[in-house]
Amino acid sequence: MQYFYITDDNALVLIHSFEIRKEQSKTFRKPSLGGDVFNRGRLLPDTFNLSANILAQEGHTIMITDEDFNVYECIVSGVFVSQGMTNINGYVFYHWVVDPQDQTEVKEKMERAMKVGDQGIRV
Repeated sequence: MQYFYITDDNALVLIHSFEIRKEQSKTFRKPSLGGDVFNRGRLLPDTFNLSANILAQEGHTIMITDEDFNVYECIVSGVFVSQGMTNINGYVFYHWVVDPQDQTEVKEKMERAMKVGDQGIRV
């Protein structure tokens, strides 16, 4: 699966890797009169890890799309640079699918981005 960063002018830039970890609610034991009861806590937000040749700032929102036209709006919580590659992590804030009438335009942008490759951008 190929992933693309969506720039402010709606261009797409190929990124090296993008992983989402689906978080679940934590369970905890609560003492009660008949023994312990297991309760679920609130659901934790999904987290992401991104590796690309881009610079991002903590607290900024970035958008990522994939070949299946899923769009992920993400909040950056950490940026680490190592050997010229930027590792970005944070929380997936929102997720939606591109409208069917816009998918052909997005597909063309994806093909252009794959030809150009990762040139490195500043977010």
